[in-house]
Amino acid sequence: MNQWAKLHAKVAESEDFMALHCADPNAALLFLMSLPQAVPWGILPATPALFRARVCPMLDISLDQVKTCLKLIVDQGCFTAYEDRHGKPLVYITNWNENQGRQWDRVAAPQYDLPPGWTPPAGLAKGLEDAAKRGRRLTPEAIEERLVDAESKTSLRRVLDQSQTGLAYREERGESRKGNTNARARARETAPAATVVVPETVADSTPPEPPNPPRQLTEQQAAIESLWTTLGLSGKPGPGKGGKPPYSAVAGIVAEHGLPMIQEYEAHCRSSGIALPAGAAPWPWFVKTLREAMNQSWKWRNNGNGNGGRGPQIQLTELDRMQIQADREREEASRRGN
Repeated sequence: MNQWAKLHAKVAESEDFMALHCADPNAALLFLMSLPQAVPWGILPATPALFRARVCPMLDISLDQVKTCLKLIVDQGCFTAYEDRHGKPLVYITNWNENQGRQWDRVAAPQYDLPPGWTPPAGLAKGLEDAAKRGRRLTPEAIEERLVDAESKTSLRRVLDQSQTGLAYREERGESRKGNTNARARARETAPAATVVVPETVADSTPPEPPNPPRQLTEQQAAIESLWTTLGLSGKPGPGKGGKPPYSAVAGIVAEHGLPMIQEYEAHCRSSGIALPAGAAPWPWFVKTLREAMNQSWKWRNNGNGNGGRGPQIQLTELDRMQIQADREREEASRRGN
Protein backbone atom coordinates (compact mmCIF):
# COMPACT_ATOMS: atom_id res chain seq x y z
CA MET A 1 0.00 0.00 0.00
CA ASN A 2 1.25 3.48 -0.87
CA GLN A 3 2.13 5.49 2.24
CA TRP A 4 2.02 9.26 2.26
CA ALA A 5 1.69 12.01 4.85
CA LYS A 6 0.62 15.63 4.67
CA LEU A 7 3.20 18.42 5.06
CA HIS A 8 1.75 21.93 5.30
CA ALA A 9 3.53 24.91 3.75
CA LYS A 10 3.49 26.59 7.18
CA VAL A 11 6.39 24.34 8.23
CA ALA A 12 8.55 27.06 6.64
CA GLU A 13 7.28 29.52 9.29
CA SER A 14 7.41 27.13 12.28
CA GLU A 15 9.63 28.40 15.10
CA ASP A 16 9.74 24.90 16.57
CA PHE A 17 11.09 23.47 13.33
CA MET A 18 13.61 26.31 12.93
CA ALA A 19 14.86 25.76 16.46
CA LEU A 20 15.16 22.02 15.80
CA HIS A 21 17.18 22.70 12.63
CA CYS A 22 19.43 25.13 14.51
CA ALA A 23 20.05 22.52 17.19
CA ASP A 24 20.90 19.81 14.64
CA PRO A 25 20.00 19.78 10.92
CA ASN A 26 19.95 15.96 11.02
CA ALA A 27 17.19 16.06 13.66
CA ALA A 28 15.04 18.25 11.41
CA LEU A 29 15.68 15.91 8.47
CA LEU A 30 14.77 12.78 10.45
CA PHE A 31 11.57 14.42 11.71
CA LEU A 32 10.41 15.11 8.14
CA MET A 33 11.44 11.63 6.98
CA SER A 34 9.51 10.06 9.87
CA LEU A 35 6.12 11.43 8.78
CA PRO A 36 5.29 8.95 5.99
CA GLN A 37 6.84 6.08 7.95
CA ALA A 38 4.47 6.71 10.89
CA VAL A 39 1.32 6.27 8.78
CA PRO A 40 -1.46 5.66 9.73
CA TRP A 41 -1.41 5.99 13.53
CA GLY A 42 1.56 8.35 13.94
CA ILE A 43 3.71 5.93 15.99
CA LEU A 44 7.30 4.73 15.51
CA PRO A 45 9.74 2.63 17.58
CA ALA A 46 12.08 4.84 19.62
CA THR A 47 14.98 2.41 19.87
CA PRO A 48 17.73 4.06 17.74
CA ALA A 49 18.45 0.90 15.72
CA LEU A 50 14.78 0.23 14.92
CA PHE A 51 14.08 3.91 14.22
CA ARG A 52 17.02 4.12 11.80
CA ALA A 53 15.99 0.91 10.03
CA ARG A 54 12.44 2.22 9.63
CA VAL A 55 13.01 5.89 8.82
CA CYS A 56 16.47 6.37 7.27
CA PRO A 57 18.08 3.03 6.30
CA MET A 58 20.05 4.62 3.44
CA LEU A 59 21.57 7.52 5.40
CA ASP A 60 25.15 7.35 6.67
CA ILE A 61 24.24 8.19 10.27
CA SER A 62 25.39 6.46 13.47
CA LEU A 63 23.15 5.10 16.21
CA ASP A 64 24.55 7.72 18.60
CA GLN A 65 23.54 10.45 16.16
CA VAL A 66 20.05 8.94 15.84
CA LYS A 67 19.75 8.81 19.64
CA THR A 68 20.76 12.47 19.93
CA CYS A 69 18.32 13.48 17.18
CA LEU A 70 15.45 11.63 18.85
CA LYS A 71 16.12 13.43 22.13
CA LEU A 72 16.20 16.82 20.39
CA ILE A 73 12.92 16.12 18.56
CA VAL A 74 11.24 15.06 21.82
CA ASP A 75 12.63 18.06 23.73
CA GLN A 76 11.36 20.38 21.00
CA GLY A 77 7.87 18.89 21.41
CA CYS A 78 7.62 17.43 17.90
CA PHE A 79 7.62 13.85 19.25
CA THR A 80 5.92 12.53 22.39
CA ALA A 81 7.94 9.73 24.00
CA TYR A 82 6.23 6.93 25.93
CA GLU A 83 6.42 3.18 26.56
CA ASP A 84 3.96 0.45 25.69
CA ARG A 85 2.57 -1.95 28.29
CA HIS A 86 5.69 -4.13 27.95
CA GLY A 87 8.16 -1.27 28.43
CA LYS A 88 9.08 -0.89 24.75
CA PRO A 89 10.06 2.75 23.96
CA LEU A 90 7.89 4.45 21.32
CA VAL A 91 7.40 7.95 19.92
CA TYR A 92 4.13 9.52 18.81
CA ILE A 93 4.20 12.42 16.36
CA THR A 94 2.64 15.28 18.32
CA ASN A 95 -0.66 16.60 16.89
CA TRP A 96 -0.74 13.75 14.38
CA ASN A 97 -4.54 13.45 14.35
CA GLU A 98 -4.98 17.20 13.88
CA ASN A 99 -2.66 17.31 10.85
CA GLN A 100 -3.17 13.96 9.11
CA GLY A 101 -6.47 12.82 7.61
CA ARG A 102 -7.14 9.17 6.73
CA GLN A 103 -9.75 7.01 5.05
CA TRP A 104 -10.22 5.10 8.27
CA ASP A 105 -12.34 2.33 6.73
CA ARG A 106 -9.20 1.27 4.79
CA VAL A 107 -6.82 1.37 7.77
CA ALA A 108 -5.52 -1.69 9.60
CA ALA A 109 -5.62 -2.07 13.37
CA PRO A 110 -2.82 -0.30 15.33
CA GLN A 111 0.49 -2.13 15.35
CA TYR A 112 1.63 -0.49 18.60
CA ASP A 113 -0.04 0.60 21.84
CA LEU A 114 -1.47 4.10 21.44
CA PRO A 115 -0.05 6.86 23.67
CA PRO A 116 -1.63 7.82 27.00
CA GLY A 117 -4.26 10.53 26.58
CA TRP A 118 -4.91 9.53 22.95
CA THR A 119 -8.09 10.99 21.46
CA PRO A 120 -9.96 9.55 18.46
CA PRO A 121 -9.36 11.45 15.20
CA ALA A 122 -12.15 13.11 13.26
CA GLY A 123 -13.90 10.67 10.97
CA LEU A 124 -12.93 7.55 12.91
CA ALA A 125 -16.52 6.67 13.92
CA LYS A 126 -17.73 6.95 10.31
CA GLY A 127 -14.73 4.93 9.16
CA LEU A 128 -15.55 2.16 11.62
CA GLU A 129 -19.15 2.05 10.35
CA ASP A 130 -17.93 1.71 6.75
CA ALA A 131 -15.32 -0.88 7.75
CA ALA A 132 -18.02 -2.95 9.51
CA LYS A 133 -20.22 -2.88 6.39
CA ARG A 134 -17.32 -4.07 4.24
CA GLY A 135 -16.08 -6.67 6.73
CA ARG A 136 -12.66 -5.09 7.15
CA ARG A 137 -10.21 -5.55 10.00
CA LEU A 138 -10.52 -2.25 11.85
CA THR A 139 -12.99 -2.66 14.72
CA PRO A 140 -13.64 -0.84 18.02
CA GLU A 141 -12.32 -3.89 19.89
CA ALA A 142 -9.03 -3.79 17.94
CA ILE A 143 -8.50 -0.14 18.86
CA GLU A 144 -9.48 -0.60 22.52
CA GLU A 145 -6.94 -3.42 22.84
CA ARG A 146 -4.22 -0.88 22.05
CA LEU A 147 -5.35 1.71 24.61
CA VAL A 148 -3.35 1.65 27.84
CA ASP A 149 -5.23 4.20 29.96
CA ALA A 150 -8.83 4.72 31.09
CA GLU A 151 -8.98 8.27 29.73
CA SER A 152 -8.31 7.11 26.17
CA LYS A 153 -10.88 4.32 26.44
CA THR A 154 -13.49 6.80 27.67
CA SER A 155 -12.74 9.12 24.75
CA LEU A 156 -13.13 6.24 22.29
CA ARG A 157 -16.46 5.10 23.75
CA ARG A 158 -17.78 8.67 23.85
CA VAL A 159 -17.10 9.06 20.13
CA LEU A 160 -18.51 5.63 19.26
CA ASP A 161 -21.69 6.24 21.25
CA GLN A 162 -22.57 8.95 18.75
CA SER A 163 -22.54 6.48 15.84
CA GLN A 164 -24.28 3.27 14.83
CA THR A 165 -21.02 1.46 15.41
CA GLY A 166 -21.02 2.55 19.03
CA LEU A 167 -24.55 1.22 19.62
CA ALA A 168 -23.80 -2.11 17.92
CA TYR A 169 -20.54 -2.35 19.85
CA ARG A 170 -22.29 -1.89 23.20
CA GLU A 171 -25.07 -4.35 22.29
CA GLU A 172 -22.54 -7.03 21.32
CA ARG A 173 -20.91 -6.60 24.74
CA GLY A 174 -24.27 -6.64 26.54
CA GLU A 175 -23.92 -2.94 27.34
CA SER A 176 -26.86 -1.39 25.44
CA ARG A 177 -28.79 1.19 27.42
CA LYS A 178 -32.08 -0.73 27.03
CA GLY A 179 -30.49 -4.05 27.99
CA ASN A 180 -28.84 -2.53 31.03
CA THR A 181 -32.11 -0.89 32.12
CA ASN A 182 -34.03 -4.21 31.94
CA ALA A 183 -31.28 -6.01 33.82
CA ARG A 184 -31.33 -3.43 36.59
CA ALA A 185 -35.16 -3.67 36.83
CA ARG A 186 -35.02 -7.49 37.15
CA ALA A 187 -32.33 -7.18 39.81
CA ARG A 188 -34.47 -4.82 41.86
CA GLU A 189 -37.45 -7.22 41.66
CA THR A 190 -35.53 -10.29 42.84
CA ALA A 191 -33.08 -8.78 45.31
CA PRO A 192 -33.92 -9.08 49.04
CA ALA A 193 -34.35 -5.96 51.09
CA ALA A 194 -31.09 -4.73 52.49
CA THR A 195 -30.32 -2.72 55.57
CA VAL A 196 -28.59 0.51 54.68
CA VAL A 197 -25.94 1.66 57.10
CA VAL A 198 -24.95 5.31 56.81
CA PRO A 199 -21.38 5.82 57.99
CA GLU A 200 -20.56 8.75 60.21
CA THR A 201 -18.93 11.66 58.50
CA VAL A 202 -15.30 11.98 59.49
CA ALA A 203 -13.43 15.16 58.84
CA ASP A 204 -10.45 14.76 56.57
CA SER A 205 -7.39 15.22 58.77
CA THR A 206 -4.86 14.58 56.00
CA PRO A 207 -2.48 17.54 55.87
CA PRO A 208 -2.23 19.26 52.47
CA GLU A 209 0.72 18.33 50.32
CA PRO A 210 3.52 20.88 50.46
CA PRO A 211 4.05 22.89 47.27
CA ASN A 212 6.71 21.69 44.89
CA PRO A 213 10.06 23.38 45.50
CA PRO A 214 11.24 25.77 42.77
CA ARG A 215 13.20 24.11 39.98
CA GLN A 216 16.95 24.34 40.47
CA LEU A 217 18.92 25.29 37.36
CA THR A 218 22.10 23.46 36.45
CA GLU A 219 25.24 25.49 35.80
CA GLN A 220 24.71 25.07 32.06
CA GLN A 221 21.08 26.21 32.22
CA ALA A 222 22.00 29.18 34.40
CA ALA A 223 24.66 30.23 31.88
CA ILE A 224 22.13 29.96 29.03
CA GLU A 225 19.57 32.09 30.90
CA SER A 226 22.21 34.67 31.83
CA LEU A 227 23.34 35.04 28.21
CA TRP A 228 19.70 35.23 27.07
CA THR A 229 19.09 38.14 29.48
CA THR A 230 22.33 39.89 28.50
CA LEU A 231 21.21 39.88 24.85
CA GLY A 232 18.06 41.72 25.91
CA LEU A 233 15.67 38.85 25.23
CA SER A 234 12.54 38.68 27.38
CA GLY A 235 10.99 35.68 29.13
CA LYS A 236 12.73 32.32 29.36
CA PRO A 237 14.93 30.72 26.70
CA GLY A 238 12.78 28.75 24.28
CA PRO A 239 10.25 29.02 21.43
CA GLY A 240 7.74 30.64 23.80
CA LYS A 241 4.93 28.09 23.52
CA GLY A 242 4.86 26.93 27.12
CA GLY A 243 6.22 23.77 28.70
CA LYS A 244 9.75 22.98 29.80
CA PRO A 245 12.38 25.29 28.24
CA PRO A 246 14.26 23.23 25.62
CA TYR A 247 17.74 23.81 27.03
CA SER A 248 18.96 20.74 25.17
CA ALA A 249 18.98 22.74 21.91
CA VAL A 250 22.00 24.71 23.19
CA ALA A 251 23.15 22.63 26.17
CA GLY A 252 25.28 20.59 23.78
CA ILE A 253 27.05 23.78 22.64
CA VAL A 254 27.76 24.77 26.25
CA ALA A 255 29.00 21.27 27.08
CA GLU A 256 31.29 21.22 24.03
CA HIS A 257 32.96 24.61 24.61
CA GLY A 258 32.72 24.94 28.40
CA LEU A 259 31.26 27.50 30.78
CA PRO A 260 34.32 29.84 30.80
CA MET A 261 34.04 30.41 27.05
CA ILE A 262 30.28 31.04 27.32
CA GLN A 263 30.89 33.57 30.10
CA GLU A 264 33.67 35.19 28.07
CA TYR A 265 31.30 35.56 25.12
CA GLU A 266 28.61 37.01 27.41
CA ALA A 267 31.07 39.68 28.58
CA HIS A 268 31.81 40.48 24.94
CA CYS A 269 28.07 40.80 24.19
CA ARG A 270 27.62 43.09 27.18
CA SER A 271 30.33 45.47 25.97
CA SER A 272 29.59 45.30 22.22
CA GLY A 273 25.82 45.83 22.40
CA ILE A 274 24.76 42.86 20.26
CA ALA A 275 20.96 42.88 19.93
CA LEU A 276 18.15 40.95 18.24
CA PRO A 277 17.71 42.15 14.63
CA ALA A 278 14.34 43.64 13.75
CA GLY A 279 11.85 40.98 12.69
CA ALA A 280 13.98 38.03 13.83
CA ALA A 281 12.49 35.25 15.97
CA PRO A 282 14.29 35.33 19.37
CA TRP A 283 14.93 31.61 19.98
CA PRO A 284 16.21 30.56 16.51
CA TRP A 285 18.37 33.72 16.39
CA PHE A 286 19.77 32.97 19.86
CA VAL A 287 20.69 29.37 18.97
CA LYS A 288 22.23 30.38 15.63
CA THR A 289 24.18 33.29 17.14
CA LEU A 290 25.62 31.19 19.98
CA ARG A 291 26.58 28.34 17.67
CA GLU A 292 28.36 30.67 15.22
CA ALA A 293 30.11 32.52 18.06
CA MET A 294 31.49 29.29 19.52
CA ASN A 295 32.56 27.88 16.14
CA GLN A 296 34.13 31.18 15.00
CA SER A 297 35.44 32.58 18.26
CA TRP A 298 38.32 34.37 16.52
CA LYS A 299 35.81 36.88 15.11
CA TRP A 300 34.94 38.25 18.55
CA ARG A 301 38.03 37.28 20.52
CA ASN A 302 40.37 39.18 18.20
CA ASN A 303 38.94 42.04 16.14
CA GLY A 304 42.20 43.32 14.76
CA ASN A 305 43.71 45.12 17.75
CA GLY A 306 45.05 41.97 19.38
CA ASN A 307 42.61 41.62 22.22
CA GLY A 308 39.06 42.13 20.93
CA GLY A 309 38.77 45.39 22.85
CA ARG A 310 38.92 43.73 26.27
CA GLY A 311 40.83 41.28 28.45
CA PRO A 312 44.20 39.67 27.71
CA GLN A 313 45.25 38.77 24.20
CA ILE A 314 43.99 35.35 23.03
CA GLN A 315 46.55 33.24 21.22
CA LEU A 316 45.10 32.08 17.88
CA THR A 317 45.42 28.41 17.06
CA GLU A 318 46.53 27.09 13.68
CA LEU A 319 42.93 26.10 12.98
CA ASP A 320 41.78 29.67 13.72
CA ARG A 321 44.37 31.06 11.29
CA MET A 322 43.29 28.63 8.58
CA GLN A 323 39.64 29.62 9.12
CA ILE A 324 40.50 33.33 8.93
CA GLN A 325 42.44 32.80 5.70
CA ALA A 326 39.59 30.76 4.18
CA ASP A 327 37.06 33.47 5.07
CA ARG A 328 39.25 36.17 3.54
CA GLU A 329 39.67 34.18 0.34
CA ARG A 330 35.90 33.68 0.08
CA GLU A 331 35.27 37.40 0.61
CA GLU A 332 37.89 38.31 -2.01
CA ALA A 333 36.38 35.83 -4.50
CA SER A 334 32.93 37.30 -3.83
CA ARG A 335 34.19 40.83 -4.51
CA ARG A 336 35.84 39.75 -7.77
CA GLY A 337 32.63 38.01 -8.82
CA ASN A 338 30.62 41.21 -8.30
